[in-house]
Amino acid sequence: MPVPYVLMKFHIGGIPKTTYFQPDASWRPVLGPGLWSLQLLAVLPALIFAAAVAWLWSYLIPVRDMLSSFDVIMPIVRGVVHLTAGMAPVKMVPGVAGLISLAVVFPLIIIAVAVYALFHELVHLSVHPRVGMSERSILGVWPSKMVPFAYYNGEVSLLRYLTILVMPLIIISFVPILVCGILGRASGLLAVVSIVNVLGSSGDIFMLGLITSQVPWNAKIRGQGGQGGGTFWRL
Repeated sequence: MPVPYVLMKFHIGGIPKTTYFQPDASWRPVLGPGLWSLQLLAVLPALIFAAAVAWLWSYLIPVRDMLSSFDVIMPIVRGVVHLTAGMAPVKMVPGVAGLISLAVVFPLIIIAVAVYALFHELVHLSVHPRVGMSERSILGVWPSKMVPFAYYNGEVSLLRYLTILVMPLIIISFVPILVCGILGRASGLLAVVSIVNVLGSSGDIFMLGLITSQVPWNAKIRGQGGQGGGTFWRL
């Protein structure tokens, strides 16, 4: 029974199981590890890719300039510490300034990671059928696994599936290198985000290798959703 196209769904919890999809003999499973094992196995390929991206950036901007991008945050931290010290009724005890710095930096890191993760998943979503604006597209957060997700609850071509997987890598990691190379100008902060995104795409990179090694190029592919629901393909 077809699902009507309306708007994407938002979901908190695990990826919803597709109750109307029951794979028959025409569907074959994509063999692979569970979620946690996948994340662990994906670390090494991601580190190799991240090193390659860092090497590309090194032609555009010195490594010291990449590292100096963190100086964007430090004036904010110092300002809050000095403001707090000025408002304190007594002289600040040694070490308290460090604790305040940590209290300022930690929420900033959490906010930055959350914004990055949301943008990463929205890039995945943007290449779903109908640009992600259908009831089959689900944007959610899986608290127990500490991961956000963009999931398409339907059948797509292998080319579309692989495009969904790699689009955040292309848009966030490689397009900035190309643009900066053309313009002849580079940003240390942009380089850091580009490299970190490769690490954040570790699962996508691993799945790319897993699927291309098992699924024919003319196949259709879809997920079943749910805990350990798996991914299936057919010709």
